[in-house]
Amino acid sequence: MVFVWLNIFLEREKRLKWIKQNRHKLKIIKGSDVEKAYKLFYLEYLNVKEKEIEIVEKSEKRIVLRSYNFCPVLEACKKLNLDTRIICKKNYMKNLHRFLFNKLIQI
Repeated sequence: MVFVWLNIFLEREKRLKWIKQNRHKLKIIKGSDVEKAYKLFYLEYLNVKEKEIEIVEKSEKRIVLRSYNFCPVLEACKKLNLDTRIICKKNYMKNLHRFLFNKLIQI
């Protein structure tokens, strides 16, 4: 479990550094703040291809998507027989997305 938290911290620091170096691009990207954050984070930072993402819901304040790209967390959970719904929800999804979006839109 210590490894998981250490990994979360390191990923957070890596993402923070990247955000600081790239958030100026938000001025160029078209769309709402949510769309800009989505495009910059998913398409540029994570390098996920648009064909690997299905946008389920989109509004001015929220984008809900399904991603079909490779996920190391999924692979680790499979090997350790852990439920990704619990691991991702507690450790990654909501907090990470809220944190990243708030950092991205602070220009």
